Amino acid sequence: RGERLVLVLQVAGLLLTGWLMWRSTAGLQWARVSLPWLILRATDLLHSGGRSTTHAAAIAVLLYAAHNAANSVFAYPAGAFADRFGRRHVLVFGIGLFAVASLGFVSGSQDIAVLALLFVLVGASTALVETAQGAYAAELLHDSIRGRGFGVLGLVDGIGDLVSSVVVGILFTVTDPAWGFVYAAVLATLGACTLGRRGPHTNA
Repeated sequence: RGERLVLVLQVAGLLLTGWLMWRSTAGLQWARVSLPWLILRATDLLHSGGRSTTHAAAIAVLLYAAHNAANSVFAYPAGAFADRFGRRHVLVFGIGLFAVASLGFVSGSQDIAVLALLFVLVGASTALVETAQGAYAAELLHDSIRGRGFGVLGLVDGIGDLVSSVVVGILFTVTDPAWGFVYAAVLATLGACTLGRRGPHTNA
């Protein structure tokens, strides 16, 4: 009977933790615009500026490299800031930064420097979120269910990526591509506000 009670408590704790993590991160996961959509948006904007499709696509790939570079550069500082100022605060900032970058893609700038800055912002936001999200989840999870808790987090991430890809793809296809980034900016902003105001209590 005692082992059964422990199992019930563990399952209840896992469900509660899963709900807390979903509430904390679902806004970003449902808003996340996958990199192919970013590259497609940049290609379309550069092509609209008078460049050939091949030239525009080549530049967009270089912008993607800038995104990856920013992700690498900001990863360690993100961890350091998370340890110093709190994982939740860094996570909120990263989500907010993604919202700002999404609004930048709405503007439709055809300037390479502006697009490069937006890709760098997305890369930096990814570094902040990926670093702080795992550390923040670890704070929420009891040792006995930590592995399963990270499984729940992975499930939330996967569902969010699927939903965002479908929604953004539909918006790209049936409306103006800018609306995909409006969707991303709105949901990311809501996620950051929700987590910032009513995040689960931790030491961070």
